[in-house]
Amino acid sequence: MVRASCLSHDNKYLYTGSWDGTARKWDLKTGKCQVIYKGHKCRVYSIALTNDGTRLFSGDHGGAVKEWDTTSGECIETLSGFDYICHLDHNGKYLAIANGKEIRIHNREDNSTRDLKGHNEYILAIVIHPTENKLISCSEDNTAKSWDIESGKCIKTFTGHTTTVFNVVTNNDWSYAFTVSNDMTCRQWDLESRQCVNVFKGHKAGIIGLCYDTTTNHIITGSQDGTVMFWDVETGSNIATLHIYKDHALWTCPQEEGMDERWFYTENPEKLKIVEQDEEGNIVNTLDPDSSERKGHIQAYNRQDMVTARISNPDEYKWKQIHY
Repeated sequence: MVRASCLSHDNKYLYTGSWDGTARKWDLKTGKCQVIYKGHKCRVYSIALTNDGTRLFSGDHGGAVKEWDTTSGECIETLSGFDYICHLDHNGKYLAIANGKEIRIHNREDNSTRDLKGHNEYILAIVIHPTENKLISCSEDNTAKSWDIESGKCIKTFTGHTTTVFNVVTNNDWSYAFTVSNDMTCRQWDLESRQCVNVFKGHKAGIIGLCYDTTTNHIITGSQDGTVMFWDVETGSNIATLHIYKDHALWTCPQEEGMDERWFYTENPEKLKIVEQDEEGNIVNTLDPDSSERKGHIQAYNRQDMVTARISNPDEYKWKQIHY
């Protein structure tokens, strides 16, 4: 099982950490594994890459953190003595390690350490500012916290989730943070006012995966309900949903105002069940697999270009809406 991943800053390489006790470097152009980093004695839970791409850090379930030369695969250093590593991050000066209920800060310039204490349960994710002494963490205690690394003080505790907060990310300029929880919601926090400004609802089970798309100002959430949802940060609306099944995948878009149907895309239309619903959403009819009505519906609305445009180019999507 692949437990962790990160991209190089030039988007040429993907780094992964696995329960097989290894980390790997993948060439995204060829799809081939270039380097295997071996040395952990148990599952790798988190990885972090330095800004220049020359060093990779990996943390395992047994409490060891290793620093690797990304080109040669050589282990440069091993840090041990941690209780339980769930996540780590790095910004050049600081290496931050989620160590049980505490965050261990390693200053890579003078080799000093500091512990940030305040969470009441295990810390599951951390994100460190790329240039400033700031850090945000989230925990099984239902909260996220922002920290001043130099002083070691908690700046703000973000409350609102009703159960475990699994992940946290920020936008490009660190004006907002986003958290996801087992309460099936994603929350957007204004880091200046320190208030929750939006709650994204739509998943039917806990949300674990979270990332921020720097090019489109979208957030992407992955849930235990088997779906990945794309959200527009400005409007708070769902853009598209990826439904992942055992033998196929289906993209769906929300129904637009003025449209009786919605766009979708699948490479396996024969696996779709097309149903008719009443005003309350109850299924009143299932179209016959060989009916002309079902085939006509799929032909009209199974549109990869519409789904792609909606996700990657909202302006183009609006143009397509007018012309189709």
